[in-house]
This record gives sequence, structure tokens and C-alpha cells, in this order.
Amino acid sequence: MRHNPHLATPDKITKIVGPVDAPVLMRIVETRATAAEVFEAFASAAGEDQLGTALERAAGGLGLGSLAPTTVDLGQ
Repeated sequence: MRHNPHLATPDKITKIVGPVDAPVLMRIVETRATAAEVFEAFASAAGEDQLGTALERAAGGLGLGSLAPTTVDLGQ
């Protein structure tokens, strides 16, 4: 298997998501995600993407805020 220079390294992942436990870090590495994909997933989980915040506003306006997605399992 060839090394893909775009895959997220443990160092890059830590810079994106902050300090995490080693097993969590390894599960993210095992997804073979790029740094951009890790960033996108983290931003989505944090509600910092445009679609995520729009969904939260829409759900919150209907009294359904607790139904808006709040987490992403990066291990899947």
C-alpha cells in the first residue's frame, strides 16, 4: 500500500480537534481520512458549518432543537 501524503496524521488531527485520547486518535487515523475531511467532520460536529447551523436554527425555531444532530462518530 502506498503512502498518501494527504491522509491526516496524528499530529494534524490533534491540531484540528485538540487533545484526544490515544484510542480515539487511532480510530480517526484508521478511517484514512484526509486532514480536510477531519476538519469538515469536526466543524460539522461542532455546529460550525453553514448547513449544521442552519439545521439547528430551523429545528430550534420549531421547538425541536434537541433533535438537531450534535455529534459525529468519526470511527464509522
